[in-house]
Amino acid sequence: MPGQLDRPVLPRYLYRYRKINDSVINQEVRTIRETYLWCSTYNAMNDPMEGFFEPTRQFLKDNNYNRASRDILNQKIQIGICCFSDTCDNELMWSHYTENYSGICLGYAPKELLSGLSDNSHLARVAYGNKPPDITGKDAESPYKAAIKVLSHKKASWIYEREWRLLGPIGRIDVRGKTVLREVRIGVNIDAAHRHTLLDELKGKPIRVYEMEPVSAYEHKWKQLHDAQGNPIKVQ
Repeated sequence: MPGQLDRPVLPRYLYRYRKINDSVINQEVRTIRETYLWCSTYNAMNDPMEGFFEPTRQFLKDNNYNRASRDILNQKIQIGICCFSDTCDNELMWSHYTENYSGICLGYAPKELLSGLSDNSHLARVAYGNKPPDITGKDAESPYKAAIKVLSHKKASWIYEREWRLLGPIGRIDVRGKTVLREVRIGVNIDAAHRHTLLDELKGKPIRVYEMEPVSAYEHKWKQLHDAQGNPIKVQ
């Protein structure tokens, strides 16, 4: 009997690193209050090599190659991307995506996230490689599935991000259910006024809140500020 191929095991949480400044604080608070995500086009990502693929030799010889490649492109530009990571402790991501630890990291429960999304959304664990993904003539028979395959792949140098992607409609995606967002982690360099705004918004919501605290030059710990019911925890 051949071995069985299991689907990727979902992590406990999927995290979104978010910058917080005067221009976006109200928007980020609204995403928490209204439980929605935002999907951008692939060419709005910070990697200029997004969306490339490698046609197989046989596919290149296909008389319909030019039409099929255009069809895949047309599908790619209609698919939105919302990026997650399966870790909340990546120093490079805190530096790059939260403006030097001055933002937040939002932790979503993946099973509840999936059940709260529409049928035209996909959650994919990103594959990494040293060359673009191969696309065959068989892949190209479904331009949409081929586009999903392409947008679920990145260059190997990005592997440290441990990325998962929500692939769906471009723009706002509302998530059904109120228990999707489980954690908010606050960076050590957050502005005091932004911190106050966030804590005020999160009070009473069923979301655990943690704040980063350096304990040495190379380490940090997480101090819990709110419990699972959103109640402030008294710090001794």
